[in-house]
Amino acid sequence: MRVTQRKTQEYTLKQVEKGKQNMTSPIVDIELQCPECGEKFVTWHRDSVNLSLGEKWTKSQLEEMTFAHCPACNQRIQKDVIIATLAD
Repeated sequence: MRVTQRKTQEYTLKQVEKGKQNMTSPIVDIELQCPECGEKFVTWHRDSVNLSLGEKWTKSQLEEMTFAHCPACNQRIQKDVIIATLAD
């Protein structure tokens, strides 16, 4: 998987079904290729983070979910992740 710079999007979503629990997606390993130096490496990724579940995410944790750093050249690579807050 070759990653290029992409914007992380923040959304406010409305729950479609009352009482339906929407979760933060699980962690998966992904392979990235650094756009700067071409180094391939494995890192972790979440597709989405639901801020409405009451989990206390710090700015540092959200930063770590949103970006990867190349181990060869330390290039900061933005990952695609949706950070959402569900509205009533």
